[in-house]
Amino acid sequence: MTIKKRLSVICLIFSIIPLLIVFWLGVKSGLAKQDDFQNGIALALMAAIFLGLFSAGLVRYWFVGKQLEKIRTFCLAVKDGSYDVFLSVPNESSDLEDENEMVELMRNMNWMAHHIKLNEIQLQSVVSNLEESQEKIKYQNTELENQTNQLTEMVNKIRNLLD
Repeated sequence: MTIKKRLSVICLIFSIIPLLIVFWLGVKSGLAKQDDFQNGIALALMAAIFLGLFSAGLVRYWFVGKQLEKIRTFCLAVKDGSYDVFLSVPNESSDLEDENEMVELMRNMNWMAHHIKLNEIQLQSVVSNLEESQEKIKYQNTELENQTNQLTEMVNKIRNLLD
């Protein structure tokens, strides 16, 4: 279930529950039989549903939407191999217990991108060293083949001489 759907359900539930309580109290007190009360409850229910659906979008946009867009852009850049990206973290405070999950996630993503970049630099260095070593091994292999050919030639000459 997406965040938007979850927020919609939460907002609807919390906007309809008070109406249900008012309706239940109206039934208990005998007001439910009056047309004005029923019309008022119907209008309030429609308003609650409308506001519940509308407020979920606002809550999502204000608290989550902006950060999710930053995170999406960040992830796409990292996916494309650009590890120099940085997420600006809102509400930067020295008290880590005061941060919300989104800020903590953004900090962790910055940390991961930084360490990926460091590991990439180290891996490039190791690959470079391996390529140099491979070139040395190829050169030594060629030299060994030449020495082996010379040795074989010398052995053949000595055999010919002894024969």
